[in-house]
Amino acid sequence: IFINGGDTRLYQRLYARGKARDIIVKRFAAGANIGGSSAGALILSRQCIVWGNKILRKGKSFNLSCPTANTDSRNAATMLKTGTGIGVLDSTVVDVHGSEWGRLPRLIEAMKQLNAGDGLMIDEDTYVIIRPNSARWTIEGNGRIYRIKAVKTGYVVSTNPA
Repeated sequence: IFINGGDTRLYQRLYARGKARDIIVKRFAAGANIGGSSAGALILSRQCIVWGNKILRKGKSFNLSCPTANTDSRNAATMLKTGTGIGVLDSTVVDVHGSEWGRLPRLIEAMKQLNAGDGLMIDEDTYVIIRPNSARWTIEGNGRIYRIKAVKTGYVVSTNPA
């Protein structure tokens, strides 16, 4: 099963609810591999990043990704929104275009909002193969993946060698 890139808000409505979600989860549990690109990867987790690149703190707006990397962060209406995903990654929140769009702060903020213990940030031209009932992930491509783990004192970030 592969879900391509596109409009995360639309994909979240189409794939993370109802029959489509049930079919995807059932197929994954039965042994089907699953993958996604960009928006398609974002919605694979149980709770996901739906849209946005900003937060408000004490009445001030902060960018959570590079404002020159994508137009979302230049739009004042793009506050970070999280929601229900498909659920094949139970406790891991996913973000994409990691290094290219400077999204580590966005992923950490989403993890805070969702009370998630694990995060996975994937660079462009990089993919992660996740197989059902396996703790081992295969990483391929030219970029990096970043694993983020919530700990008592903050977050620990580790990466694969590029």
